[in-house]
Amino acid sequence: MKRLVVATLAVLALAFGVSAGEFFFPAEKGTVIINANMDNAGKKAKGFMRITIKDVEGEGNNITVHCVAEELDKKLKVKKNDVPLTYKVHLVDGAVIADLTSFMPIEPVEGVLIHMTGDTLRIPSDMSAGQKFDDVDMSITVDMGGGVNMSIMKVKTDFSIRDHKCLAVEKITLPAGTFEAYKTSYSMTASSKVLVTIKETHNITTWYVKGIGPVRTITANEKGKVKTYTQLHSINR
Repeated sequence: MKRLVVATLAVLALAFGVSAGEFFFPAEKGTVIINANMDNAGKKAKGFMRITIKDVEGEGNNITVHCVAEELDKKLKVKKNDVPLTYKVHLVDGAVIADLTSFMPIEPVEGVLIHMTGDTLRIPSDMSAGQKFDDVDMSITVDMGGGVNMSIMKVKTDFSIRDHKCLAVEKITLPAGTFEAYKTSYSMTASSKVLVTIKETHNITTWYVKGIGPVRTITANEKGKVKTYTQLHSINR
């Protein structure tokens, strides 16, 4: 289940592409990004996530990036018993697409299928303050223990993104340095049904930097209470 959550968040966080061969995602082999999971005030790091670009295939607007994510402790050491998460991100025709099947455990679970349908999030390379983006609707279905004629449990989560726009282009200073960032915001509603329907709406503000991707993301509930706060701690190319 933890990997499913990581996969879902990765799709939403990484599915932003730009045209003309420029992406809001690293596409250089050997790049190492460390993101800090901050307290809700954004003052103190509670832990870290390290993402390493292991390989890059293709060129131009058709690239596959092979990534490895590892959870780190407060001393930036890999957590005990942490299992690295290996996955792929496809940069195709101006869009970033995560390969959901690669988010499954290293030892495949027989009969577990993940299927994603819906829209693709897109951001143009000439993004500017005040620019608005199309609404997005997507679904992720996880079929656990299923086969051709049976399914033990099938969980479908529907996501809708509304009021998506670029608020500003501004300088942002982080532990990793100072960057020109594109500040965006949107409202995301997620709805899942197993025995009962669970529906949540969050307001997400993200700062993007070309060649890196999200460098700060703040997620708040409908009442404005911050639920998660992550930011770029370091990047080495």
